[in-house]
Amino acid sequence: MNKKTESDFYYPILLSLKCFNGKANKEEISAATQILLRASKEYVETASGPKTLETKFMKDLNWAGNRMGHAGLLKKVRGSHWELTPLGISKQFTQEELKDFIFSNGRKRRK
Repeated sequence: MNKKTESDFYYPILLSLKCFNGKANKEEISAATQILLRASKEYVETASGPKTLETKFMKDLNWAGNRMGHAGLLKKVRGSHWELTPLGISKQFTQEELKDFIFSNGRKRRK
């Protein structure tokens, strides 16, 4: 199984959303991200734990989306749609710059 880390998802999610004009549903994002990551069928289909239906792939995709949201790059709207914020649309990143940006800005902000 070609297991990926959560941070491996950031750039493919960003590229996927930009290809969908900044807004897509979770199925579209998932399909595009699977292709960009060259995710194995086993990774995409294996449950993340014994008591869940969520797969390892979807768990990592969801966590990556959450971190990107905390960093101000995307927001989740109307149930299963994800949308880039103006910052997510306009800012240009290399893959490493994106990981650094999310690490620096993606922590949940305390009120």
